[in-house]
Amino acid sequence: MGVSRAFSWTLLLSTATAVSAPYATEPSECGGHYTDGKGRIINHDGPETECVWTIEFKPGERVWVAFPYFEGAPKNCEKEYVEVLDGPPGSKSLGRMCNAYSTFIGSSSNIITVKYSRIPSHPPSFFEVYYMPKSW
Repeated sequence: MGVSRAFSWTLLLSTATAVSAPYATEPSECGGHYTDGKGRIINHDGPETECVWTIEFKPGERVWVAFPYFEGAPKNCEKEYVEVLDGPPGSKSLGRMCNAYSTFIGSSSNIITVKYSRIPSHPPSFFEVYYMPKSW
């Protein structure tokens, strides 16, 4: 693990300890609009096949999202994926992942969107997303 990666995970873990209990222990609703300064989204385990979470900070702030682990459909994003958009829904994609390990993605504005999608016959895979200000 490189020095910058180690620093990033140290910062993430220190942020995670400050997250309020509802984010830290329960699956998230299928989608939502988050405006608090940091938090954690745990994938929705209900019947919905597409969930969209928009994270919006104060103007001038930027958003980091971190995926410690996501193992969706092996080698294939056709069954299940997580996509990060640089702004509100409909914005430019920053990446579509069907597997992610220690992945950090930063926005160019104060808004970032996380979209989860799966086909109905594929069961939801576990993932979590931490979000925090991009200030370091």
